[in-house]
Amino acid sequence: MSFANIIKDIGTIYQRLFDHQPVLQGECAYFYHQFEGNGRSAEFDSLLQSSHLLNEAVDTELEERMKNVPFEKINAKLEGVSAMIGRIVAKGQSTHEEYIKSMQEVREKEWTEFEAELARKRQEMEDQTEAHLIDFKGQHEKVEKAAVRL
Repeated sequence: MSFANIIKDIGTIYQRLFDHQPVLQGECAYFYHQFEGNGRSAEFDSLLQSSHLLNEAVDTELEERMKNVPFEKINAKLEGVSAMIGRIVAKGQSTHEEYIKSMQEVREKEWTEFEAELARKRQEMEDQTEAHLIDFKGQHEKVEKAAVRL
């Protein structure tokens, strides 16, 4: 292999690895085509429509539009809704208080049962300890008697 062929191969490897210009040109052309063909008209139309609606909204008088709005009916409905919410909150509050009371009663009952179980186990342990002490004293007396005989 000649030196010229090696340099030529290195150049082609360099172009394939590091020269991204053909790929980028293709991607840019595709993006431009997509933007021009599909997206531009739809986006532009929506911007124009929004602009027209905004201009119409600015041109109309607010007072003219507000003349036909039945504020009394809206206010009455809002007061009715507010009263309903008040009743729901009051009912929920009483329900919640009842739940809290029942849970307190359950916890107090569980605590009483726990204390009774603890007292029973403590008494059982004291009885076992007493039995072991009596047994130990009996063995100790036997050992003392045996020691005296010797």
